[in-house]
Amino acid sequence: MFSTNNEEIDFLERLRKRDREKLKLKQKGHLPVMDRETLVQLCVDNDGYETPDLNDNLFAHFKGFQKIEGLEPFFNLKALWLESNGLSVIENIDCLVHL
Repeated sequence: MFSTNNEEIDFLERLRKRDREKLKLKQKGHLPVMDRETLVQLCVDNDGYETPDLNDNLFAHFKGFQKIEGLEPFFNLKALWLESNGLSVIENIDCLVHL
């Protein structure tokens, strides 16, 4: 049976928090952009994977995105959640053949 040490879990949580803070600093004062780094962070924050093609759900609602882009590495997505963003056109999802 697989067991994890609390110290390992704490370390992983600290790494996730550090990555989130770096991303926030990078985006400070700018409109959110759907780039690989942002999308991977969204996956990790929602118990997904850092490797884009392993994710089958992407929760990107309420993030303020203006345009759909950068989804090519996420070709295995079966669900894409984009509720309450600033999107006016649904585009650039041709690569998501499993939606």
